[in-house]
Amino acid sequence: MYFQRTSSFEKWPEEKCSKILEFLDVMAAPPKSFRKEVLFSLNSLFGYNRTCFFLIDNQENLTDPVSLNIDDYYNKIYRLMIF
Repeated sequence: MYFQRTSSFEKWPEEKCSKILEFLDVMAAPPKSFRKEVLFSLNSLFGYNRTCFFLIDNQENLTDPVSLNIDDYYNKIYRLMIF
């Protein structure tokens, strides 16, 4: 059986590639607003309506969630369960 090796980018539509490049451009956001900018970009470019971005501490625990379109109530419940 013969498999032809092709670049994975050949299969992606140009629109998807441009969205990915636009998203990577956002990654250059200032560190203070980086996580919020990532969440806003995931929403506007890829349609992720509910997202959460955690930091990981030295013990590999999820900490300090920043969320988009997720009620604070659920963030509080998660913190109580994890911490």
